Amino acid sequence: MQADVGNMDAYRAIANTYEAAIGGFSPIDPMEADQNDIHIRAVGEARTLPDKTQESLFFFEQSVSDPKRRAAGETGFTLRFVHQYAPPDPTD
Repeated sequence: MQADVGNMDAYRAIANTYEAAIGGFSPIDPMEADQNDIHIRAVGEARTLPDKTQESLFFFEQSVSDPKRRAAGETGFTLRFVHQYAPPDPTD
């Protein structure tokens, strides 16, 4: 188990190649939140399609944030890669 994500160069190379081929992607504002003892962070890019749906590429990392749990050795994390198509915002 690692204490952090580490080097994301391989992911960035794949995402950059896809995004360059498709075009129109821009960074999503990073999201950070805490749910109990878990810290969640999401980073990525998105583009809006002509039908107002949105295509996104991003990753979520989740890690134990409680100092006592970390001191006891719980320093691992979960990493999820997401390729998502979302419906348009109903307020648009």
